[in-house]
Amino acid sequence: MTDSADGSDTTDTADGTTTEAEAGKAGKGDEDIDDGEDAVIIPIDDWERVLANAERFAGERGEVAETDTGVTCEFGNARVEIRRDGRVNAGMPLHDVTNVEADRLRFEHANGALVAIGGERRDDDRDGGSGEDDRFTYTFRRP
Repeated sequence: MTDSADGSDTTDTADGTTTEAEAGKAGKGDEDIDDGEDAVIIPIDDWERVLANAERFAGERGEVAETDTGVTCEFGNARVEIRRDGRVNAGMPLHDVTNVEADRLRFEHANGALVAIGGERRDDDRDGGSGEDDRFTYTFRRP
């Protein structure tokens, strides 16, 4: 177990993915899950692990296509595209998101969710002490 830069406890697995190691962190962004190996946070530049987890995320219900620029998981009329440059595009009936800029991805395999995470957590007083982050998330739920 190690302390990450944001103060959360994480565990590095044999394949190098990071899993949350401590329960009870609901409402704290990256640390709000404790699903063991079923929930991993991966930097977008670790492409081999992104690809392996995208394939696992698609499972038997989805189709995965890798190109030079990224990987797309399709589930009937829903899709999510992860590009090597960090952009995430997703769509399903009545919902489209384009060019979400992520620096890491959280795959919640057991829950069927892929969370694109970007920006940085602020632990200083740059915002006048309001406690707001510069982070954002976009969640794609597997149909």
